[in-house]
Amino acid sequence: MNTSTCTRPNKKLFEHTILPTLYILVFVVGLILNVWGMKSLLHNWKKLWSINVLVLNLGLADMLYLLTLPFLIVYYLQGNKWIFGEGFCKVTRFCFNLNLYGSIGFLTCISVYRLHSSVSGASGEKG
Repeated sequence: MNTSTCTRPNKKLFEHTILPTLYILVFVVGLILNVWGMKSLLHNWKKLWSINVLVLNLGLADMLYLLTLPFLIVYYLQGNKWIFGEGFCKVTRFCFNLNLYGSIGFLTCISVYRLHSSVSGASGEKG
């Protein structure tokens, strides 16, 4: 028989302290790395061929989500109070979903492209 007790997690600590801190970290690191990655991609545009379009779109989808994070940070720091209006709330949720499904789609396309390249032996050809 198990006699240990399980304490309930502190929801306020998570929502109003830990989550905004993680969002700030994700925003700063994500913004720096996405800008660096897209700059590197654009700098080597001709060397990487047709997969550039997929990787660039993946980076843009991530940037779209990153740009909504400051508003979510404010939301959680304000005690789950949205101060930016209902319309903008819908826009941020749309951007989140667009990023989610867009990233899945672009990663799938990149995987299929790489699989096709390795199976057909055309990985060295411009495509």
